[in-house]
Amino acid sequence: MIRNEGVLAATASVRLIDHGGSHLGVVTTDKALSLAKQVGLDLLLVSPQATPPVARILDFAAYLRISKEREGECNCSWCYCDHPET
Repeated sequence: MIRNEGVLAATASVRLIDHGGSHLGVVTTDKALSLAKQVGLDLLLVSPQATPPVARILDFAAYLRISKEREGECNCSWCYCDHPET
């Protein structure tokens, strides 16, 4: 997964989705990263093959936790999921 400064190296502009799910249109990656940092979140390239590539502003740690919960690999001692501890 390409995030934060890695997005700058990958592409010059992105179609940006903010942390609330609103589409902000096509912006430069500099501006997208700046907006993410202003709200204390990360910029993740979610669809690099699209034209232009799609990036989303989100909390990357929360994104990883939710992904692991969905896969059943969550460390239940620090989250509130309902599957058995592994």
